[in-house]
This record gives sequence, structure tokens and C-alpha cells, in this order.
Amino acid sequence: MPKEIWQSLGVGLRSDHHLNMESVNTSCDSTLGVIENIPLDFGGGPMFFQVQVTEHANFEILLGRPFFTLTSCRTFDVPNGNQDILIMDPNSHKEMRIPTLPWVKNCQTAAHGVPCTEATHNHARVNASQVDGQGF
Repeated sequence: MPKEIWQSLGVGLRSDHHLNMESVNTSCDSTLGVIENIPLDFGGGPMFFQVQVTEHANFEILLGRPFFTLTSCRTFDVPNGNQDILIMDPNSHKEMRIPTLPWVKNCQTAAHGVPCTEATHNHARVNASQVDGQGF
């Protein structure tokens, strides 16, 4: 999660728990720390995660291998090109099947191999939750 998003949440950061992360371009950066037990709601009630905060990022939150492992995530690809994911809350064991949205849908420039520059495409968003009266 980028620092700007963390600051807007107004929650504490464990600056003594940071990670060194290697990007795809092989550059290395250290995270600023971790937000402990932050609730994320995927539509079935909040699940709690440990989220690393970075100085800058091109995303609001990146869900990677630790998330997929913790939630026992499974993907379902269907012939029409759609994809759903099934995640399980590690605390309640409640399962949720969630449809995903493509980054680009019916974009002619992307279909011809040219990067799309449209800013109007739909992107899936995770809703912040409210726990113990504290808004996140």
C-alpha cells in the first residue's frame, strides 16, 4: 500500500517491522513498515490482514502470494474469458466467490498490441471496513 493511502486511513504503522522488496525490474526497496490487522471487505464481511506500506506505488493495495496463500485462493477461468476467484476467510472459514474485472474490456487499442491510454476502464476495488467504531 502506498504511504499516501496509509496516511489517509489514520491508523498506526509498525515501523520496526519492514521488509526489503525486489521489484520486477530488480530494484530493491525497503517498506516503511506494516499495518497490523487491517480489515479488508471483499463483500462478505471484513477479513484482517497485515499490510506493508511503501513510499510510492502505482496501486492502492497489491494482493500477492501471501494473500493467495492465507485465503486459500482459487481461480476459475471460464470459456468466455471471465475469471472468478474463491477466497476463504482464515478466521471464520467463510468462502466467497468473487467475479474479477479485466483491466481492459473491449479496448480496441489494446487489442491491436498498442498500450491502452484510456482512464475510464473499470477496476475492482476493495472496500475499507469499519471495526470497533473506527473507520478505515
